[in-house]
Amino acid sequence: MFGKIEKRPATIPHAGRADEMGNVASCIGAKPSYEEVAHVVARYVYNVWYHEETWADQPVLKTFNTLCSPALRVSARVLIRLDILRPLDESAKRNYFVCEPSEFKERARANRSTAHGFDTLVLAAIALAEYDGPREAGLLSCLIRLGLCKPIEFKTKVLAASGIKVTDFELIWTSRIRRYDCLREHWGLRLVG
Repeated sequence: MFGKIEKRPATIPHAGRADEMGNVASCIGAKPSYEEVAHVVARYVYNVWYHEETWADQPVLKTFNTLCSPALRVSARVLIRLDILRPLDESAKRNYFVCEPSEFKERARANRSTAHGFDTLVLAAIALAEYDGPREAGLLSCLIRLGLCKPIEFKTKVLAASGIKVTDFELIWTSRIRRYDCLREHWGLRLVG
């Protein structure tokens, strides 16, 4: 279950984005619009979860595999309704993007009338952050701007054995998350089922 008010430890590989990750507090601004939240969710899925898959006798295909995870399936359902993502099969476990990241906001604007509402988009963003920690500053910044979590101090360290840089942080939710906990419980089965 996502959305409890507590500290949640996580580790994020840096991949050379120390400045971007370290300056999250400077991203705080006005509440993001519907299109901005849709763009953040789509961009996060595209950058973090969209991978090439190889199947025995088929060509390599780039997909967003939800791994049957409720958190990832909510994001897939939201993006499918926005016509940013399309399922490869009935289960919508594996999906593909029908547009480039530069088109995400425009598609969200154009398809908003037939898509899920703002709160459902926010639930998708929360689910992604809860599933594996926000791996990109854009998702964290969006949640901060929505007033759902507090700015975080990132501490970078180098793992002795491998030399890989990692960032440790704790995701601390504000009391505003309770509203989305209630909504998630009521909407969960419809969004994921």
